[in-house]
Amino acid sequence: MDLTKLTAANKIRNANATAYNQCQDWTLADWSNAIAGETGEMCNLIKKIRRGENIDVQDVGRELADIVIYADLLADKLGMSLSDCIQQKFNEVSDRIGSDIKL
Repeated sequence: MDLTKLTAANKIRNANATAYNQCQDWTLADWSNAIAGETGEMCNLIKKIRRGENIDVQDVGRELADIVIYADLLADKLGMSLSDCIQQKFNEVSDRIGSDIKL
């Protein structure tokens, strides 16, 4: 999936959905806390898998998706493109570790 499609859909849904009206005045801290909350939920599922509990990995995937969606919203609030941030960071790490694999 192209992250620019996610960003466009996120902007429209966030601006128009009744459920998101409460988010219109969120601060950067609110958006980052949302990411932290979803990350905590994902970590809890991984902990349960580690303990041997029968957790559907699709549930982990849904939490990962929540993290990315909130990260995209936060990047937009900062006037940034999550896609650009990912590409720049990936390439930076490739340079640091001496890899010629770039995005």
